[in-house]
Amino acid sequence: ALAQSTGVFLTPLGVGDRVQVSFVTTDRWDPLQIAARVAWTSSARAGLAFEYASPESTWGIFELLMTHKAG
Repeated sequence: ALAQSTGVFLTPLGVGDRVQVSFVTTDRWDPLQIAARVAWTSSARAGLAFEYASPESTWGIFELLMTHKAG
């Protein structure tokens, strides 16, 4: 299963801000890094829309989700 986290503390984000997200797992040699933009915010949360810049990043997030799907 994917690691659960209570979140991270960041500089306040606004809708449209761009961020770089890194996923570190035990079955990948290098972190999976994917660009994203902030799609929505609330008092203490933000939703991200991933921006798949290449087929490799699209495959990487698909592989990550399929390998670690809840079950």
